[in-house]
Amino acid sequence: MDAEQTGSATAENSLPPRWGWAAELGIIGLWALIVGHQLLNLDPHLWPSGHEFGMAIHPNFIWTQLWQCGDCVFWNGFFNGGYPAFTELHAAVLHPLVIISTVIWGGVNGGKAIIIGSLWMGGIAQWWLAHTMRLGRVARVWSGCLAVAAGHLSGKMELGVLGLVISMAACSLLFAPLLGLLTRTRIRDQQLFGIALALLLVSGQGYLQIGMALVVPVFALLLIQEKQTWWRLAISTAVGLWLAGIFLVPFFHFYPNFGKDLDTFYRSSQPLNLIPLNLVINDPNFYREVALSKQPYGYLYMTYIGWVPVVLALWGTAAWWPTQKRLFIALWAAVGSFWFLSSGQPFIWLAKIAPSLAGAIRNPTVISGLSVPLILLLSAYGVERIWHWPQAMLVALKAEENPSFWHIYWGRVLLVGLLPLSLWSTYQFSQHWLTLYRADFEGTIAAAADSQSTYNAAWVSFPYGEHFWGPFAAERGLKVTNQVRPAFWQDRRTPNPAYEITATEPSLPYQPVPHTNYYQVVHPTEHYAAVLYADGRIQPCEALAQGGHIDVTCNTAEAGKLVVQENAWVGWHVAVDGSQTPRVEDTWLAVAAPAGKHSYQFRYRPWDIYVGAFISLMGILVLVYYQVQIGREGRPT
Repeated sequence: MDAEQTGSATAENSLPPRWGWAAELGIIGLWALIVGHQLLNLDPHLWPSGHEFGMAIHPNFIWTQLWQCGDCVFWNGFFNGGYPAFTELHAAVLHPLVIISTVIWGGVNGGKAIIIGSLWMGGIAQWWLAHTMRLGRVARVWSGCLAVAAGHLSGKMELGVLGLVISMAACSLLFAPLLGLLTRTRIRDQQLFGIALALLLVSGQGYLQIGMALVVPVFALLLIQEKQTWWRLAISTAVGLWLAGIFLVPFFHFYPNFGKDLDTFYRSSQPLNLIPLNLVINDPNFYREVALSKQPYGYLYMTYIGWVPVVLALWGTAAWWPTQKRLFIALWAAVGSFWFLSSGQPFIWLAKIAPSLAGAIRNPTVISGLSVPLILLLSAYGVERIWHWPQAMLVALKAEENPSFWHIYWGRVLLVGLLPLSLWSTYQFSQHWLTLYRADFEGTIAAAADSQSTYNAAWVSFPYGEHFWGPFAAERGLKVTNQVRPAFWQDRRTPNPAYEITATEPSLPYQPVPHTNYYQVVHPTEHYAAVLYADGRIQPCEALAQGGHIDVTCNTAEAGKLVVQENAWVGWHVAVDGSQTPRVEDTWLAVAAPAGKHSYQFRYRPWDIYVGAFISLMGILVLVYYQVQIGREGRPT
């Protein structure tokens, strides 16, 4: 096939059948398993590398309770006084991949499955993008496999930030239906855009979502030529918001209560002219050091794909420029916009106009990773052009009357060497970060966590800043206070611990934890549930707590106020001996406690989750109904 006949103009006729597409995606999936092969070890004490992996997966543990107590998953009572579980901003607790993986394999092993699933998702997104632009099989599969191991995904595990891996993959999924929607008139592209947008919204990580929200309109502006396309884009965006209602309604309900640490100086950002260098630097030591105006937190900067894809992207641009000028202007403008945002400069300017926003986007550097799928698409264009370079014809003499001919595509000979080399390079880079380590080599952490187990619900604490305690505690149903989190609830304090594990010998009375170097301190005046009397006396009560289900039993000689040290928010309901009773206004859950023996049932059943779930369900049903109607009418999709 002549080079001028390939690409978006005529490749529709060369598209493989559906079984061929499935085989291509299967190859990419197999490659994801190879890249993440170390994560296939399901020993729960072997954790993926990265200091913050324990903190990253802690919110996911709500799904381990799903079959035990159902709607108790609406409330995350695992740490810091509890909070509405579906408003989590730094973990994709509502993403289907997270839910399914955690329900099947638990918190730690589920986290491993999420990583591998996200790598495959990133590969699928890249394959889909090349397929949407009607590129050939080699370009599709190669670019998809390269995306699997590229630094914008695997590099986020340098610190163990699982949420960034799945969110980056979810953002990548949006590009293909976006390009399809902007360049075609198919209804299916609109539907797929809405679904991909909803998955992006529930994947957490506001940095990436903000980057997409700012760049996608610029990208669309450069490609849209008809007013009707703007209308289709608006409708598709509305569909995505509709489908994500189960997250958006609780989020906007509680958004004013969120707080986070700020960095008004944007110390983590690199200058714009240095950001492209991260595409080709594969030295792991470089990312652990202060160099090229960056911080020693490699996960913020890694976008490694290697020199081969970069050169192919430049070649693809030059080769296709005469016939695809508008598309390539849009692609490079989007790449440059992502880099510009990641430099932090636009947010510095914005802070001068609106000082209240200063430092709100603390780590914009991660936005640069969103440029990788677009650069790889440009690289795929380069592969497509080289693959169809003019062929040479050689004659093999067998007989004068019956000569045979050999046809050689010299471009393919070149790519046979370059493409595997580029895959091997990214594979080697990914293996620095997709590793396992034994989180509890001598069993001391598990032993210390076991020592905290109590019959009554109680807040416990572990050494501050050590993120590996969270999963061990969650596996034992413990409620951990004074836990480090990327965000916090404003005007709320964390509960005081009734039990405390410390690595340094405390001044308070303590007892050593057997077979460990830790000490346990009991605070006898701290109670999870207790009745407060008017004269200041306190009487502890028995309590059992599992997410948004809390059961308390008290036997008092006189009336008082029952206080349960769980954050009180709209949505909590209480019943005393089975009869609904209004709560007493307090920052903790509180209710009037009559004299005698009584049982109290606290249940978190908020209107925002039910409304959001109903909105999402209606959106799904409308999409299904609309698709069925199209099929019945025989209309093109």
